Amino acid sequence: MNSISVIIGTFGDDSWRTLAERARMSAEEQSVRPDEIIMSHEPSLSLARNRPAERAVGDWLIFLDADDQLDYSYIQAMKDRIVELSGENYLIQPSTLGVVDGVEDDEPVLIPSKDIHMGNWMVIGTAVRRDVFLDAGGFPDLPCWEDWALWARCIHNGAKTTTCPRAIYRVNVHPGSRNDPTQQQARAAVQYVQGIFR
Repeated sequence: MNSISVIIGTFGDDSWRTLAERARMSAEEQSVRPDEIIMSHEPSLSLARNRPAERAVGDWLIFLDADDQLDYSYIQAMKDRIVELSGENYLIQPSTLGVVDGVEDDEPVLIPSKDIHMGNWMVIGTAVRRDVFLDAGGFPDLPCWEDWALWARCIHNGAKTTTCPRAIYRVNVHPGSRNDPTQQQARAAVQYVQGIFR
């Protein structure tokens, strides 16, 4: 009940597929079975994540962005935390380590938790039970912050949040990221999340 599938979804031009190989290697280095790592390239990011989640073999899912990496002990740390939680309905937030132009932050940090209505504090590498993910309807097709919308729906459906500081998610920060959206894109995501709790 604590197997984990790692899903690496990409969309757009083929350069993202090439970049995703580094992300895949960071999962393979952790004794993750080959059938627990799913790479998917689709017309949209939501499809690239949702379609493999439907056929994933793991009880839990971790989504890995193509330009990010899992630290060497990530999967085992998450599995240990799942055992501690007795498999309950949790979203398990990792620590993050920022990497800008190849230069890492001094140390990993846990993003401070806040009201999910007000903004996203959970990274894409948050572990979620597969059944919880599917019950929430997966990632909506939004121009940005679709992970925030997913976590909000999971919490609305009764999921609790907790942390796993020993699991370190390496976030590669670069200009032009989808995490730096236009006002119109951001407004669409905010309206979606607010609508969940009405």
